[in-house]
Amino acid sequence: ARKALSPFRDLHLAFPKEGIAALRARCPLPPPGGKGGNAHLALWTPEGGTPREIPIGDSVEILLPLPQSGWLCGTLSLPASAAEKFAYPAQAIAVRVPPPATLCHVGNPFMSLASLGKGGARLRVLSFPDGRDFTGADCDVLYLADPKGADASLLSRVAETIRRGGKAVIGVGRNTDPALLNRNLLVPLGIGRLAALEQHTPMRIAPAAKTLAKIGWHAGNWGEPGEAKTQITLLPDSGTSVLLAAGDAPILAYRRVGPGALLLWTTDVNDPDWTDLALGPWVALAHQAFLSGTWTSRISLRQLASDSVLTVSVPEDAKVRMEGPDGNVERIDADPAGWRAGPFNRLGLYRVETGTDTGFVAVTLAENRGEIERAGWEEGRRRFLSAFGAFGDFRDRITLRRADDDAPLYGGMRLRLPMLLLAALLLFIEGAVSLRLMPAQAARD
Repeated sequence: ARKALSPFRDLHLAFPKEGIAALRARCPLPPPGGKGGNAHLALWTPEGGTPREIPIGDSVEILLPLPQSGWLCGTLSLPASAAEKFAYPAQAIAVRVPPPATLCHVGNPFMSLASLGKGGARLRVLSFPDGRDFTGADCDVLYLADPKGADASLLSRVAETIRRGGKAVIGVGRNTDPALLNRNLLVPLGIGRLAALEQHTPMRIAPAAKTLAKIGWHAGNWGEPGEAKTQITLLPDSGTSVLLAAGDAPILAYRRVGPGALLLWTTDVNDPDWTDLALGPWVALAHQAFLSGTWTSRISLRQLASDSVLTVSVPEDAKVRMEGPDGNVERIDADPAGWRAGPFNRLGLYRVETGTDTGFVAVTLAENRGEIERAGWEEGRRRFLSAFGAFGDFRDRITLRRADDDAPLYGGMRLRLPMLLLAALLLFIEGAVSLRLMPAQAARD
């Protein structure tokens, strides 16, 4: 009987709490008898590891304590009693765990500590009481709490942090120079422009419920924010979302900037002469919602479909070495974009050494193999190869073989480009035939 390809589908990571990752996968083809049985997990970390049994049914979930940094690598495989029904009963796993994220608060640390805490296993906190003390620490998150000594250099570093994927909370107050902030941060990032300082009788602060929901903040049970009696007027750009406002005056604004994001308070949440926001939960909950996921943002599964190409971006003179699942050295070629390897003949865990670093990638089944499996092998083979009749000897460069331990999973060029070329050729022929028929049709008319 023809074997199914693999029991594992939709491998992904979730993060139920800080320092813990949940590895989840669907397993829609359980062993006979309707019982899931136990899968084998052999996983190692920089601290070592031991194999363990994982119950499976229609799905599998594995809780993994994360190391400070490094890799979680290994194999998830079916027991022998179920493995014989699958061509590939094992799933390689490669999880990259970068060093903990860093939160830098610059200025008065009170609100940062009150709302974000002192850090944890995956988030370390650095404090700089004065803007002049911040000399370029590598931060993933910045909280500028109206610091003294802020200058163009500091604000340029904040902008750069955001552009490369970081987050920043910006607070204004008595030390704020609106023109300096506009020129070096808000205008270049498309946030808007700060104008005049406004003082008035206390005004109720109202949340923009639809806008909050749109960015994923569930603030329905956060209560009333409070009142503001002093703020710096913000003229927001069209792409900036106003989350809180006192009348028509924005109090809290949000803007995504490429992979990064910025949160801007236009009132001083540390100063009761400006607002009573800090007496309620809104400041802490807004900061926590904004920064949620910061410690998980760079933790990733390193997976690659077998018919894909892996590019390693390193200097041209670097020495790159790749080992396959069997320990043999794999071919890797120089490329203008870096060093290139693939497509791959075997599934499993590949080790990549660049001289200064070692990484891993789990090569998994290509999507088109699943299409072949669902259609049946002979039908799938006929369907793929029939598309190449118009290309003559080009067809001989396409290799499709049955799945077994030794056969390539995919050979030759990827199929998307040839299929597009074939479609373009057919459209060209159709257009040419239509043009030749038009004079004859006109003569008959």
